[in-house]
Amino acid sequence: MQSQVSFSQHSSAEKHRRDQGHIGSEGASRGLLKRQLQVYDGDVAPHAHPRPGRRHVDFDHKPTLAWDAVHRQADTRGADDMPQETNKTLRQVFAKKMKLHQREGNFIVYFDETNFNVYCKRGRGRAKRGEHATVVLPPSKGANLQVQCAVNSAVGVVRHRLERGSIRMEQNLQFIEDIYDTVKASMFYRENYTGKIVVVVLDNAPAHRQTEERVAPHEDLEILRLAPYSPMCNGVEGWFSVLKAHIKDALALDRDEICDRSNMTDTDGNRLTVKERTMRFLERAARRSIKYITPAVVANMELHARDAVNAAEEMKDMVYGK
Repeated sequence: MQSQVSFSQHSSAEKHRRDQGHIGSEGASRGLLKRQLQVYDGDVAPHAHPRPGRRHVDFDHKPTLAWDAVHRQADTRGADDMPQETNKTLRQVFAKKMKLHQREGNFIVYFDETNFNVYCKRGRGRAKRGEHATVVLPPSKGANLQVQCAVNSAVGVVRHRLERGSIRMEQNLQFIEDIYDTVKASMFYRENYTGKIVVVVLDNAPAHRQTEERVAPHEDLEILRLAPYSPMCNGVEGWFSVLKAHIKDALALDRDEICDRSNMTDTDGNRLTVKERTMRFLERAARRSIKYITPAVVANMELHARDAVNAAEEMKDMVYGK
């Protein structure tokens, strides 16, 4: 049985448009309302509560719902509606290779990059129980600083690099070569991983394209690429969260100095632009904070991603963030 809908508190402008035929028939209004409300099991799910002075709709034997601005967020349907079987198969391939390297005791390095600027926002918010707190952010403000980072659960940070602006494919290839050279030259590797393969795990970022084909070949180096839409199988996002939390703390301590532009020169007396001065604050905060990615942090995030890797091996459905 259809719910009887009555509109209340119409403004005079709305009444005028309705009288002139700009608001459709009762059936059209109901159709619009039906599209705007979430309906399940023949019932209407309220998303808000009435507030004084707000226009609202009344349902027979149903709560009164407020009409309010629509909350907008990023459209993630591309990740949720991806070709499930294809991606689950690719995830399974990745998971089997990853677990094989773990069983063989190979030296696994997780590699990725992230960016940030001085417009850092709070890292905590409110959400319904069992759901993640999310916020819709505008495009980044100001110049970004890129941080390339490679980590291992036994040594922590293997290598990192700061880059102003975007990272190109050639820079990415050189960084992977630097990772390999750093690992092979380390005393820790020679004492504990002699004869083992260096495995570099990376995602499908644009800068990582053609990495397998273009990186310098080594018999004991393997590039292991994540399946599409599978960040939950890589703990790197957790490590970057730790890094950015400490970067925010460092920038907060420097806030007065950042905002004070009365002195726009460096220690040598050279005149600095606003952009150059900002980038130096970012680089200083990043260098202070990289030490907090410890072996314990990396190991914990690796364990956190292990559940997703096991689920991927069993070809279970997975959604990022849940």
